[in-house]
Amino acid sequence: MAHAAAALCMGRSAHRMCLHVSSNLSRRVRVCRHLCSTPTAATAATGDRPLVVLGIESSCDDTGVAVLTSDGRVLGEALATQAELHAPWGGVVPSIAQAAHKEAIDRVVDQALAQAGISAAQLDAIAVTVGPGLSLCLDVGVRKARELSRQQQLPLVPVHHMEVGGQRL
Repeated sequence: MAHAAAALCMGRSAHRMCLHVSSNLSRRVRVCRHLCSTPTAATAATGDRPLVVLGIESSCDDTGVAVLTSDGRVLGEALATQAELHAPWGGVVPSIAQAAHKEAIDRVVDQALAQAGISAAQLDAIAVTVGPGLSLCLDVGVRKARELSRQQQLPLVPVHHMEVGGQRL
């Protein structure tokens, strides 16, 4: 079962927001706050407005995308499942998973943004799973995240989804 996992730690603000998103069947969102000493341009640029982050997860067999805020709200999310594609083999076939991610990634990102009612220009950062996972699959999500990051001139936040997903508040 795939889950969109993203993390955002935007600098050293007075109340640094670390946004942890785990979007799976229970669609949990976890937000933790860490005390730090000095504000950054990232936090100062948004003022009191919560940060808006697009998280991409493509580590195995599903393509997951979520748009969320640093105050813990999920604005939009989309998931393209591959369960039926892999069922005949009784497990994930990496080349089939990669092809399905490539086919789905643009659509899933667009669906999540549309559900959130925002455009990519309104995002504050892009987060993407970089591991662990199938390298063929991770590459699809990372390439899309890098493309969006470059187009919108946004920070790109690499995420280890096992570390983020396992945290408790």
